[in-house]
Amino acid sequence: MKKTILLIVFLTSTFYLFSQDIIIRKNGEQIHCKITKTDSTTIYFSMNRDGNDINTSINRNDVQAINFETKQTVSNPVNKPAIEDEILNNNRISISVGPSFAEGNFGSTDHNETESGFAGTGVNLNLYFTHKINPNFGIGVKGFTNSNVFKSASYVTELQMESGYPWVTNSSYWNSDGLMAGIIGYIPSGKSTFELSLLGGYMSLSSPETKFTLANTIAWFQLESTKATSFGCNLGVGINCPLSENWSFLANLDYLMGSFKFGNMRSTDFQGTNEVSPGGKQTFDALNLTIGLGYNF
Repeated sequence: MKKTILLIVFLTSTFYLFSQDIIIRKNGEQIHCKITKTDSTTIYFSMNRDGNDINTSINRNDVQAINFETKQTVSNPVNKPAIEDEILNNNRISISVGPSFAEGNFGSTDHNETESGFAGTGVNLNLYFTHKINPNFGIGVKGFTNSNVFKSASYVTELQMESGYPWVTNSSYWNSDGLMAGIIGYIPSGKSTFELSLLGGYMSLSSPETKFTLANTIAWFQLESTKATSFGCNLGVGINCPLSENWSFLANLDYLMGSFKFGNMRSTDFQGTNEVSPGGKQTFDALNLTIGLGYNF
């Protein structure tokens, strides 16, 4: 009889151990329990502590996710969702900023290459909204602006070699803006989450407005800025580290690309001359490294 009782206790405890739901709090703590009921604000559950069953509850705002034990046989089923995992605080809005590094032809200073952009390091700013559909998949919409310095000194060197006179120039920039949407993949790692994204959408690029002046004279000519639009693409990888229940630290590495066809390019000079020349093609490639803050709700 004693062995039978011990066997029943062992089987019961084993069944309890392997038939539990898991509540994951925002601080990473996992609660192994049996969920008995849920409503819009509270999750009710029972858990075993020191051999005693305790009925208690937790506020949904303190919970990151719920993993239901779908293999468990429940004699009195509770109101569980159709999917296995329920995600709480599945929306996030974030802002991030960091350096932008011109790549490929966009960053080339080769005068013999027609698509050389003479672009240098700049700055990237993002405003990003994401919605997590399930623990491993979501969607996002991102608005961004990029500004990369125009390496006009390379043009000055070329002018001096051709004319034999010294030239100076002002600071100017390539400017890009866009709005993109796409898919996001999530890979949990402890309390943090790695994020992979593929976005596409509208993108614009404005050429630098640059003025070249013959040193110690009033002679000058200016290249006017021209704007072009295109479909752009963004490939990204990042990490999301929670700071509190609603705030998280974000670090991202994004490769932003597009291909643009400019219309007529205009130039003016100190004598009032206006010239129009055919525009050309300019590819855009930038590697953006940013950090920021996200608000989860």
